[in-house]
Amino acid sequence: MDILKTVLPVIIMLAIGKLLAANKAVSPRTVSGIKGLVSDVLLPVVIFNALIMMQFSMRSLALSLLVYALYSIALFAVLKWINPKMKHRMSGFLMLGCEGGMMGYALYTSLFGSEALSTLMEIDLSNILFIFTFFIVLIKMANSDEKDTKKVILESLKTPLVTVVAAALLLNVLGVGRWLMNSEIGGLYSSVVTMVSSPVNALILLSIGYELKLDLSMMKDVITVSGIRLAIMSAITVIILTAGGSLINSEQLRAAVLFYAVIPPAFITPMFIRDAEESAFAATTLSFYTIITIAGYVILAAMFA
Repeated sequence: MDILKTVLPVIIMLAIGKLLAANKAVSPRTVSGIKGLVSDVLLPVVIFNALIMMQFSMRSLALSLLVYALYSIALFAVLKWINPKMKHRMSGFLMLGCEGGMMGYALYTSLFGSEALSTLMEIDLSNILFIFTFFIVLIKMANSDEKDTKKVILESLKTPLVTVVAAALLLNVLGVGRWLMNSEIGGLYSSVVTMVSSPVNALILLSIGYELKLDLSMMKDVITVSGIRLAIMSAITVIILTAGGSLINSEQLRAAVLFYAVIPPAFITPMFIRDAEESAFAATTLSFYTIITIAGYVILAAMFA
C-alpha cells in the first residue's frame, strides 16, 4: 500500500496529461506556456534553494567530479565509436545526459520529500554542468553552421539555469544559506520557496503525459538506442557504486544514483535538432524512455519506500 501511495499519484498525473491531449481540452500552446513557467521560473527557484542549502564537503565534490568525468568520457566514446553505426545521427546524444529538472526531481521528491532534493543535487549538479558544457556545445556544433566553438561555448554558459547554479554555488560558499536559515527572515524565505515549488511536480508530470507520443515507424531504432543507453547508464551506475562506493553515505544518495540510471535523456535535446526526421526520432525516444523511467521508478519505490 505504501508503494501504491507513492506510485499512483505519478501515474494519475501522467494519465490526466495524456487525457487532456486526447480530448484536446488543453492546447499545445498552453502546455508550452506551462513548461516555460516551470523551466524559467519554478525550477530555477527549486534548484537555487537546493544548492544554497546544500552542505558541500570533499566527499560530495569528489562524487560530483566522478559523475561529471564518467558522463564526459562516455559521451566522447559514444560519439566516436557507436554513433557512426546508428541510422539516426542524433542517436549518440540520446544515450547520455539526464532530465533531472523535468523528470528526476518530480519522481525523487515524490518518494523522499522535497527536503531530500539537496541529496539528489549531489548527482544532478554534475549532470547540469555536463549538459550545459560538453553536451550542448557538441550538439549545437552538430546541428549548426556556426564553426566558432568559442562562441557556442559562451552562448551555452549564458543560459538562465547555468546563471542560477553559479549564483547559488557562490552564495553557498559565502555561507549565505546558513545565515539565511538562522536569521529572522528564514521562516519567511522557506514559506515563499514552499509556495513556489509546491506545484512543480504536478505541472511537470502533467506536461510529460500530454506530450507522450510514439511514432511506431521508428520504434525499432528507438528501442535499439534506448537499450544501448540503458546499458551505458547502468555501467556508469555500477562504476559509481563500486569505485565511488565510499562516497555514497546514505540510502537516499544511493537511490539518487540508481534514479539516474533510468531517467530519460535531456528533454531539451530536440530543441537543438534542425532536421525534422531527426527531431521526431528524438521526441519518440524521449517518450519511450519515459515509459522505461516509470517502470524503473516503480521498482525503486519498492526498494526504498
